[in-house]
Amino acid sequence: MQEARAASALNHPSIITIYDIDHDGGSDFIAMEFVPGNTLDQLIPPQGMKVNDALRYAIQIADALAAAHAAGIVHRDLKPANIIVGDAGNVKVLDFGLAKLDEDLPPTELDNTRTLVKQAHTEEGTIMGTASYMSPEQAEGRKVDARSDIFSFGATLYEMLAGRRAFHGESKIATLSAILRSEPEPLAKLTEGAPRELHRLVQRCLKKDPNERAHSMADLRIALKEIKEDSESGTLTAAAPPPPRRSRTGLWIAAALATLAVASAAAYIYSSRQTTPQVPLQATVLTSYQGQEASPTLSPDGSQVAFLWDGGQQGNYDIYVKVLGPGKPLRLTTDPARHSSPSWSPDGRTIAFIRGESLFTISPLGGSEREIAPGLFRLPSRTFGLRGYSVSWSPDGRWILASTRENETTPAALFLIAVETGEKRRLTSPPAGIIGDLEAAISPDGRTLVFSRRLISGTAGITDCDLYTMPLGSDYSAAGAPAQITFDHALTQGIAWTHDSREFVYSSNRGGSSALWRISLSNPSAPVKLTVGDQGFDPVISRQGNRLAFGQQIPGDTNIWRIHLTDPASPASPIIASTRLDHSPRYSPDGEKIAFNSERSGRTEIWICDADGGNPVQLTNEGNSGSPSWSPDGKQIAFDHVTEGKWQIYTVNARGGKPRQLTKEPGSHTRPSWSHDGQWIYSSGPGGIQKTAIAGGNVVQLITDGGSNPLESEDGKTIYYTAADSLRSAGADGKGAVKLIDGLMGMPLALTRGGIYYRSSGAGSSIHFYSFDTKRSKLIVKPDKPFDIGQSVSPDGQGLLYSLRDAPATSDLMLVDPFR
Repeated sequence: MQEARAASALNHPSIITIYDIDHDGGSDFIAMEFVPGNTLDQLIPPQGMKVNDALRYAIQIADALAAAHAAGIVHRDLKPANIIVGDAGNVKVLDFGLAKLDEDLPPTELDNTRTLVKQAHTEEGTIMGTASYMSPEQAEGRKVDARSDIFSFGATLYEMLAGRRAFHGESKIATLSAILRSEPEPLAKLTEGAPRELHRLVQRCLKKDPNERAHSMADLRIALKEIKEDSESGTLTAAAPPPPRRSRTGLWIAAALATLAVASAAAYIYSSRQTTPQVPLQATVLTSYQGQEASPTLSPDGSQVAFLWDGGQQGNYDIYVKVLGPGKPLRLTTDPARHSSPSWSPDGRTIAFIRGESLFTISPLGGSEREIAPGLFRLPSRTFGLRGYSVSWSPDGRWILASTRENETTPAALFLIAVETGEKRRLTSPPAGIIGDLEAAISPDGRTLVFSRRLISGTAGITDCDLYTMPLGSDYSAAGAPAQITFDHALTQGIAWTHDSREFVYSSNRGGSSALWRISLSNPSAPVKLTVGDQGFDPVISRQGNRLAFGQQIPGDTNIWRIHLTDPASPASPIIASTRLDHSPRYSPDGEKIAFNSERSGRTEIWICDADGGNPVQLTNEGNSGSPSWSPDGKQIAFDHVTEGKWQIYTVNARGGKPRQLTKEPGSHTRPSWSHDGQWIYSSGPGGIQKTAIAGGNVVQLITDGGSNPLESEDGKTIYYTAADSLRSAGADGKGAVKLIDGLMGMPLALTRGGIYYRSSGAGSSIHFYSFDTKRSKLIVKPDKPFDIGQSVSPDGQGLLYSLRDAPATSDLMLVDPFR
């Protein structure tokens, strides 16, 4: 029911609208939109459709599926009979999510839309529905995702062009066998005049291996549009039919030549994939003050820059402005509240910014401030990361574009705020259950909005963001649905349009470290990296003057320290150190080894060293791996790792080897820890605490209060975790949760038989120990440097590991002049 309701909320022109789902008189019913027209299977002629008609329908189908996939919904039963073509040629896709609702029900002869049942039957009919459109993984009863829909889409498009099914047999079993083992007859042999590019696209969709199929429905939609435009312009070449059969000698010669050609082509493709297009830029230092400078915004003529600067006070940002070149900056704000997102107006007269909960403007010459929208940002922004909310201007200067949330249960959305009246007008409506739409910018011609959408909240500095574009009307209202244009699931920090509204520059860590990338709207799938250094964020382009400014991070240094708990007079000392980030330590059960996170190899990986910090060895080699946790016998390590944009739990032999993925559920799963019998792994998942059997299987939801950092007690009867800045405990079944103490930072805990070591929240964070006997806490260590992630107690209770930021990160502002 939840999935059907989610599908009904998609609100897409090519998806059937569900008005009601209810129960009456002993029957369940769904009331949906009536569309006059015919299903696609009734419209496909025996010889196949005309290419332009097929493309026109396919683009709409792809657009519908792209919107559904972006909302986390997989159709599972796409076929011509589930697609209606209206009398005006508009497409409507039916039955989103309905197939999944029936998975646990026994099959009947009336099940025309069923795709899969879980019960095992020996007779034909175990897999119900129209088998011809199932993906191989669906036919085998394996778990499916959006790539299964891509296969079904390819089978549907094949039938539209050829007038016959790609896979068919005399029985369902024969059809399923063809899907798993056979290739469809080449389209070039069955169609006339269809472009070879279209044939290649269909072949890519029908790959047996999901990893070899097209990347996404959004990519397919773009490719189909380009094929349609080129087809209508006459620039495409029709695919030639397969050549006649040759003699055996001719085949051997052809095979030899083909092998040589394939080897050459493979070498070319491999080398081209290894090289990201790059454009070298010459950047000079714009500001280099002590501390952090960030969020630059250039005056329209490019002669001045306004920016955030903490004055060397580590995070207490104010807004400053200065003329490019020598000279001191002018401080515009002095309020102790947090400032963020300065943005220069198009006429150069004011600078908009956020302070605390409200939106303000101020003259670049200083003076009094004007509050535009009080309480607009009244909800905490820490979920969004260090950058918080963001603002920018409409080209005419009448509106300020802001990202904010209306209440705690809704994702962040983009709103237009009228500068004169403070009127608020919604611009985007992200699906429920995600962080929301964050940074955004309207093109100079006012026709296109580009913004980042974050699906989950990341850990260890990694987030799940991708870019979307949306057409705008003359009044900046939405003139179409958002379209996803990047699929990197990477951190986005700033978006800046070029003058001609054809391209934009943005910051992303898609290639590893944060750098600047340039995207053309005509070819969004091929971003160009701007090589302006190892770090680049917050890009801004002046409206005149051809100048680009951006921030450049100078990394800090985090190391792992140890304190002797049994000898308070003994000073703490660094035990694991490098010039990069080292954090998240975990003692092995026997106390002889330490697993930890390190970026010393250039990527975040799991490392293992001796208890004294010696002999460090890298354990993982995939990047974006964190939160190591030893199994009770010390033979395995569980950790979290980004897979297809989601954090999932993996295990790996502590001596090395290939990691095994444990969780494969939707949403992210982080901060793993083992049960004391070694049979389960707890994790922080969507909504709270979950556990997964080490032998595999579905995730079991235990606690739904948004908790994180779970640890099981030695007797296996209690789970301790953090939630809403508090330490909590619950039974092993997740029931009976109680709050123990407040004032915690949501960081990993260190559990002993007698209590828990935790990190306090607020200014001057410190490590405390909560005693189970006394129900009281005592201070353990309060360092003069900021903490980083993780803490761990040695099995003998004598040593405590924690990580400190020994050298803080800093940042400067850079300038590219001219920028072309």
